[in-house]
Amino acid sequence: MKINRLKFSNLASLAGITSIDFTAPEFQDNGLFLLSGPTGAGKSTVLDAIALALYGRTPRLSSGREIGTLLSHGQTEYFSELEFNLGERLFQANWSCSRAYGRLDGNLQSPKHTLLEFSAESGKFEYLADKGEVAKTIAALSGLNFERFTRTMLLAQGRFADFLQAREADKSDLLEQITGTEIYSLISQKIYALAQEKTALRREKENLLQTLQINLGTEEEQQQLQLRQQELQVLLSQLSQEQKTLQTQQQNCELAEKMAQELAALEQEMQALAEEERLFQPRAQRLQRARRAERLQQDCFARLQEQRRTLAALEKQSQETELALPQLRSDREAKAELRQKSDAVLQQKKQEYAALQEVLKKVRPMDAELQLLCRNAQTAEASAQQATQALAAAQRGWDENQRKQQSAQEEKARATAWQAEHSRDGKLIVDFSELQKLLLDWQEANRSFQSAQKRRMTAAERQQLSSQAVQKAQKLLRAAEVRRQQSEVLCQQQQSVYQQLLNGQSEDDWRNREIALAGQLNSAVEGLKAVAALRQADAACSKARSEQAALAEKLHRAEEILSLCKQKYEVQQERLTLARDIHNYAAMRSKLVSGKPCPLCGSTEHPCDKLPQLEVSEQERILQSLQLEHQKAHQEQQRLLTQHSEAGGKYSQAQASFTACRNAWQEVCPALAELLALSPAQFQDTAEAERLLIAKVNELKDSQQQAQHQREQLQTARQHLQAAEKECQSARAEFSRQEGEWRKFSALAESEQQHLTEAEENFSAAGSREQASQENFCRLAGSYQEECSGIDQAGQCFARLEKRLQDWNRNETALNTARNAEQNLQAAEAVLAANLQAAKERSEQASKTFQEAAVAAKDMTEKRQKLFAEQDCDQAESAANAAMEQAQACLQEAVAQLGQAEEELAAFQVRLEDQRKRQASWAEMVKEGNAAAAQALQQEGFASEDEFLGACLSSAERDKLQEEKELLEQKNASCRGRYEIAAAQYRDSQQLCQGLDYQDICARLQAISSETDTLNQELGSARQQEKLWQAAQQQYHGLDAELQRLKEDEGQWQELNDLIGSSEGGKFRNIAQSITLDNVIARANERLKIIMPRYELVRAEAEESENSARRNTPRCLAINIIDDYLGGQERDTKNISGGETFVVSLALALGLSGLENTNLQVDTLFLDEGFGSLDASSLEQALQALGRLRDDGRLIGIISHVEAMKDMEPQIVVERLGNTGRSRIYGPGCTFQPPLAKEKKEPRKKSRRSTSGPPADEQS
Repeated sequence: MKINRLKFSNLASLAGITSIDFTAPEFQDNGLFLLSGPTGAGKSTVLDAIALALYGRTPRLSSGREIGTLLSHGQTEYFSELEFNLGERLFQANWSCSRAYGRLDGNLQSPKHTLLEFSAESGKFEYLADKGEVAKTIAALSGLNFERFTRTMLLAQGRFADFLQAREADKSDLLEQITGTEIYSLISQKIYALAQEKTALRREKENLLQTLQINLGTEEEQQQLQLRQQELQVLLSQLSQEQKTLQTQQQNCELAEKMAQELAALEQEMQALAEEERLFQPRAQRLQRARRAERLQQDCFARLQEQRRTLAALEKQSQETELALPQLRSDREAKAELRQKSDAVLQQKKQEYAALQEVLKKVRPMDAELQLLCRNAQTAEASAQQATQALAAAQRGWDENQRKQQSAQEEKARATAWQAEHSRDGKLIVDFSELQKLLLDWQEANRSFQSAQKRRMTAAERQQLSSQAVQKAQKLLRAAEVRRQQSEVLCQQQQSVYQQLLNGQSEDDWRNREIALAGQLNSAVEGLKAVAALRQADAACSKARSEQAALAEKLHRAEEILSLCKQKYEVQQERLTLARDIHNYAAMRSKLVSGKPCPLCGSTEHPCDKLPQLEVSEQERILQSLQLEHQKAHQEQQRLLTQHSEAGGKYSQAQASFTACRNAWQEVCPALAELLALSPAQFQDTAEAERLLIAKVNELKDSQQQAQHQREQLQTARQHLQAAEKECQSARAEFSRQEGEWRKFSALAESEQQHLTEAEENFSAAGSREQASQENFCRLAGSYQEECSGIDQAGQCFARLEKRLQDWNRNETALNTARNAEQNLQAAEAVLAANLQAAKERSEQASKTFQEAAVAAKDMTEKRQKLFAEQDCDQAESAANAAMEQAQACLQEAVAQLGQAEEELAAFQVRLEDQRKRQASWAEMVKEGNAAAAQALQQEGFASEDEFLGACLSSAERDKLQEEKELLEQKNASCRGRYEIAAAQYRDSQQLCQGLDYQDICARLQAISSETDTLNQELGSARQQEKLWQAAQQQYHGLDAELQRLKEDEGQWQELNDLIGSSEGGKFRNIAQSITLDNVIARANERLKIIMPRYELVRAEAEESENSARRNTPRCLAINIIDDYLGGQERDTKNISGGETFVVSLALALGLSGLENTNLQVDTLFLDEGFGSLDASSLEQALQALGRLRDDGRLIGIISHVEAMKDMEPQIVVERLGNTGRSRIYGPGCTFQPPLAKEKKEPRKKSRRSTSGPPADEQS
């Protein structure tokens, strides 16, 4: 956890808003800072603010109910806001609380606690948790609840030794959360559970194996079952063959019956079409009359009807205009009356405004004088309050001076008595520096003596090693000489072998011969490939030609079938249309009476009884069947067409490939003729050419192999020669190197002999110096009754003397401080008395001035009330002016409305005159059109306009009659074609059904189906039984193998369970926590060596029985110390002093913070007080240890008032603000905003006040 920023308000003495930015460069560059200030100023309040924001409680308060005591005096609300990192995630914790209604005597409300997380997507903090869930969420994310937080990151006053002195169970919980050892509890429990599970599984498999042995069938039963299955399969095969034959015969009989029915239906359909053609004659005549009426409508009546509609519209507009004129005249008269009223109102408002101006001339001077009197009264009241506060402050200063004088006298008497008792220690002021110098000389001499002894031993060892190295170098030099001679002989031998293989030629001659052979071989192989490609292309071309011809024949047959299906489909469409027409007129036919005219066409003959009876649903089903058949035929025709096109493309490709292969063969023929020493004409026969090429290729391959073998021998010989030359060079270089090594080691041996002689002389001199230094220090320390027998006791003796000197200096400083304070307080006493008397006089004068100003203001207020009441002058004037302006605007609006009404009346009169003229013109045009229309009706044969309108039909009706006529003609043609096709199909089906009985075929098929079902059931039962036996046998063998594996697995898990497994997980966790505590102690000892090297921490060893491990009792987590001053004695940490306890606890805290684990990363550490119990030397060493810790990237805050730490930088200072009981914070990254002055509110209940003066917070 890394703390970035802290912001809080009104906590204890730190009233106001305080902010601390721990990411400031001063903190990041140093890593260590000091939070200083006098005792009680509010240093620990910073830690309280951090704990409040995170957990809603503080280390110094026992429960959350006491949080109300942190609220600053005189304030009604307080809060704390903390921004921190957990790994890469950024969070903000907020805690706040306030009093009810913002009153000082209001009840303290329930705190508000929230946790926010920064979202990179939105760029702001988003809600994560609130109320009681905040502390739980932080504990889950960081691994630290409140108690663990105060023991690892925030070590508050009195809490340093919590971890050191905690019970073993509490240490176990803390180590488990900090280091993640809870996983070991889960592992231990999981191992125990798995061991039990493996045992139960092994027992279950054994029981199942015994059950399977009972269910396995015998070998004889299995053989009988297989023979029966074979018999059943033979019978089923015979029945299946017979069933297929009978089904084919049944389908032929059904097809013949179907075609007979279809032929009869087509005959009925042809009769119905003949009758339908006769019934359509009246509608054909109506269609002819409608076409003549259509021509007349287009030539004459369309224009006449448009003129009539225009004339009617003009007449309607004229009537509307005449009706609107009386209303317009009435509106104009009303607008004129409104203008007169607005003029009268404006005159009245001007008179009222003039009267108001006379009154305001008298009131305004009185208001100015009244404001001046009120300001004087307020100033006098403020002066009276300040004088009263100054009087109370002067009284407190006098009392505080008297108390401090008494305290200074008591401190002076105590310091004088102590100095008389320890008068001998005063000489240490002079002798201490000499003692320190003697001790350092002794320690330096001792270190020199030990160093000289080590150097003497080292020189002797190095001299012996150098002699051995010279002997070894001589042996290596002789071996290198022998190797060099052997390598030179080998190099000469390999050179002779290489020249014999070249046989008087160069390597380039052999390489060129091999390249020529490779070129001839490639030419021959390319010729063979060209011959093979030409033969393959010829075969592919012939195959593509035959495939194209076969597909052309199939495509021709498919097109014939498609044409026949199309004809049948069109005929069936006509039959369906006829069936639908008959169905549509079924309701009208029921009303026909023989001999009486038809209500539709007027005919007295009704041929509907002679039409065929066609069912619409049956005809639709037939049409759908024919449509599917047509679609299939069309798909087949398209598929064959596609294949035919693809075959054509393949044939074209094959021809192109054959041409290319032939051209390629002709191109390589000249080169092949040259290779084989033949003429190009001899290559016309490709078979003979191929035979000759194969023979040539074999000959060239043999020659090439011989050349390759010769080349490999040359390469091997050249490699051997190069290796021999390289070995010769290496041997010569090795000989030179070994010779140099021998000379170097010889010189080194002589040098080491000289160093050994010098080391023995230095050792003797260092012993003499160490003895003299010891005598000097012991003589001076003995004068102060201190004894030491060796260098180990000298440090203890010096520390005791240093502590005696520090005690004398502290007492001397306290005595001087008390004397100075007594003198200063006596000098200030007279000044404070004079200030007190002056403050009393100023308070009385200010009260008198305030009373006089209040009486004058009251008199002036009464005079103004009588003249103008409570009205405001400016507001009254503004209201009157606004009323006058409003009346002026109303008058202008009334004038504009009157002008607009007059304009509208004149425009309507002009419009009415124009409309009357246009109406007369259109009436003359309509009259002429009526005469022309009557003449056109006579020419087309219509007696009147009504008869013409009756003959007119809409375009949809005309189109429908035309479609019916054309459809009737198509039906006749289609029906005749389908009848011819159906007659041919009926004759074919009759030939296939001769000699067959349909009823006998159906009965035999039913019997075969029943017999097949019976045999299949028996065969299925036999197969099921066989599968059960096989599955049982396989399961038996699998279970047997699995049982053996489970036994081995169980043994391994039981062995692991005996080592670390337990039902509650304590065994493995105890082992892990002991190791973790050892790591913490090791890190703490690294810090303790620097701060206080006298002590070393160890984990207390305790005997652990097997029963304790099973009961999950933690291993011994107690911590002891080893005291080097007492000969390495081990003792309990409870037996050391308070200052030593602080040092040890500090080392443990640093060890915990530096522990590397995945659950916790402590990047910020706060240490509150405790440094005052350390002497100067231990304090300096502690600060050095903390300084090294900041190199790890952590930020450490030290909270202390020790004078020796005042110079530490950077530093945050908590400063008291006089005697107000409040403080403020300043320093790097800090901002402070004082509390705002709050408006005083009367308490809800009256409370008694003391007669001695105002409360302390009001005085301050």
